[in-house]
Amino acid sequence: MDLLKQLAERRFQARLRDLERRADTPARARALAKAGYGRLAPAERLDFLERSLPPAVAETPEAGRGEAFWRLVDSAAAKLSGEARRGLPARWLERLGAELRPKPYIATLRDTLARGLGPLDPADRQSADARLIELLAIDRGLEQPDLAEVLGPGDHPIVLGPWTMEVGFELLYWIPLLRRYLREAGIPRERVVAISRGGVGAWYQDIAGRYVELFDRLSPDAFRALGEEIEQEHEGKKPFRPTEPERRLVADIAEELGLEGHRTLYPAALYGLFRTTWLKRFGGEIFLPALDYAPLPRDLPRPEGLPFEGPYVAVKFYRSEFFEGERVAPFVERLLRRLTERHRVVLLNTGLRVDDHSDAAELLPGIPRDRLVDATPLLGASDNLAVQTALVAHADKLYCTFGGFSYLGPLLGVDTLSFFTHTHFVSSHLDLALRAFNREGYGALAFLPVAAMDEAATAAVAGPGAGADSGARP
Repeated sequence: MDLLKQLAERRFQARLRDLERRADTPARARALAKAGYGRLAPAERLDFLERSLPPAVAETPEAGRGEAFWRLVDSAAAKLSGEARRGLPARWLERLGAELRPKPYIATLRDTLARGLGPLDPADRQSADARLIELLAIDRGLEQPDLAEVLGPGDHPIVLGPWTMEVGFELLYWIPLLRRYLREAGIPRERVVAISRGGVGAWYQDIAGRYVELFDRLSPDAFRALGEEIEQEHEGKKPFRPTEPERRLVADIAEELGLEGHRTLYPAALYGLFRTTWLKRFGGEIFLPALDYAPLPRDLPRPEGLPFEGPYVAVKFYRSEFFEGERVAPFVERLLRRLTERHRVVLLNTGLRVDDHSDAAELLPGIPRDRLVDATPLLGASDNLAVQTALVAHADKLYCTFGGFSYLGPLLGVDTLSFFTHTHFVSSHLDLALRAFNREGYGALAFLPVAAMDEAATAAVAGPGAGADSGARP
């Protein structure tokens, strides 16, 4: 007996329920919907759709999910009321989100709005759009799956990390997110261990009682290889799920420290939470409620080894996709010469290659070595960020490439001028940084194009003389 005849029998609803349990492909789901689900009462119809169609989409290959999704919405939900129909896509996508990688996920949302919801009247369409945008903004269904267990009641140690990636994501997202998680869960810092690199224990000191330095265990080459291994396993720079290299590293450190029964917050907790938000370039106001910012400690000792006493400005220029091209070298030299006419200048160079960035400023001929100082001899791999943090904390101002490092100055209460050559960055980061830092208690953050930095503009941003031969900065 074919499907239509079976559905025509008196036990229609019972048989439909049985078929529903096997509607594990888009073809089966469409056949059921087309053949007879319309004979169900509205409440039964909605229940059928909600329980049977998400598995059908989830088991469709990634490349076809967007197409399958909108077709199912269009055919299966067509007879629902506008109120019921406009709520389906958000609920389905909420359940499917963890299965969809970022670009197909975005494509599915876009197709749903453009085609699956197209027949709705404008009022219903606007309501559905608003719900999907709310879902897309911060999708808590993509947080680390065992987050509630990690932060749940108990006295188990909690490990944060290992953080092996960019400074910017660590300062702008990772630490503020951890601060909120731990504060809301009421977890004392004595139970928390942070794992990072470059001596940044001070960055975590209000949330973690212990800090583990990766460069005490790994050489720069081994650290770079670890990052490449994480990237290769996850097929991307930002892991949306904890990777085996991260789990292995945490297990080794936990065993060494005797962290019995520990639980871990991996960077994937951050990247899963915000992945679609970054892709859609939402403004910073969407992130702020999820993050808890606090200034960094500023009572850091002035690093030893500077060949002068008194005030200075700090400069940190490094090559990146936002700071490259033929304009970079002339601009950096022009700015350094202007700055050294008015201030002592400390170059925050490291000489290290632990990622894809490299120093873009250097000592210049004709400038005395007590006016332009390279900080490279003052630091090593295991304390490079600690020394740079202290140097920024004691500086009158920070001049740097726009990017992650430019967030450090405002967090230390130091006004920062950042520069860029190209604008193909995620605008969400800039908007969030401006909202988070350009307020009382932080240094100001400015954002300037190199193309506009002619002689007059360069002289202006170099500022008036700071009395380089006066006494030490208080």
